[in-house]
Amino acid sequence: MRQKSPEKPKTRIAADRTDIQKPRAFLNCRGTAGNDHLLKAELSLTELWNISIKFLWNDEFVSSLDRSLRAHGVKTVLDAAGGTGFPCLELGKLGWNVSYSDASEAMFGSFKNRIAESGVQIPCYLSNWLELTKRIPKKFDAVLCRGNSLIYVDSWDGGKPAVGTKDRIRKALAEFYGILNPGGLLYVDIINESEFDRANYPIIEDMGEKTIDGKRMKLTWEVVHDYEKKVRTVTSHLSIDGSWHEYVYSSYLLRHNELVDMLKEAGFRRVEKTEIEGENSYSVFITYK
Repeated sequence: MRQKSPEKPKTRIAADRTDIQKPRAFLNCRGTAGNDHLLKAELSLTELWNISIKFLWNDEFVSSLDRSLRAHGVKTVLDAAGGTGFPCLELGKLGWNVSYSDASEAMFGSFKNRIAESGVQIPCYLSNWLELTKRIPKKFDAVLCRGNSLIYVDSWDGGKPAVGTKDRIRKALAEFYGILNPGGLLYVDIINESEFDRANYPIIEDMGEKTIDGKRMKLTWEVVHDYEKKVRTVTSHLSIDGSWHEYVYSSYLLRHNELVDMLKEAGFRRVEKTEIEGENSYSVFITYK
């Protein structure tokens, strides 16, 4: 987690959450003689996401999320896109009654290691969104699906969005609705509207440089929209002490009005677009059961 807030990016584009067991990715190693060559990436997508988190969010976001949940009278929370544990673990450290869920065994394993080291007790569930109500034997006051995770419902294993992706997003939203207590809320975020209908693509976002675990890192995203196929493709360029890692992954291209319509179809009411301090990458929607 970063120790202080970075400057806000000029365009609010950020790394996208995905789990790919065998990513279509290569490490571009720049040799000392200036000769470039390609090797298979040694960095997993789980590790990439852990690094990306440090560029994207910090204590400001966690504090703002904490205040927002308290203001809504929330007592119990399910982080349904738990990933490597941010902000689930941070909420647990603040005393929240929070549970974790993720469909990725790699992400799940990483989180289990983190909570073992922290000593915080957090119930953990390995489950995809379409089976939440079957696999998790309780309901919650709030469900979090953040980090732009929703649009990857079909591409957690490195695949591409399929014909039925939008229906599976609908089913996921229905599961979120079903696992909420009456009056509970869903926090979900997706890409900003500023990404849509641009005159030129790709969108390039330089997120700057940071020193993480003693290594100098630089992170950049390149984003392309295919409106005909409804696919959003992100190329993540990560430099670690001068060695370049390049990852390419795809998701469904979901517009804001589509999300709002699907939330209402699932039974949610009062869909509100909300500002959360420290969230500079995605658009946040809060909606109620």
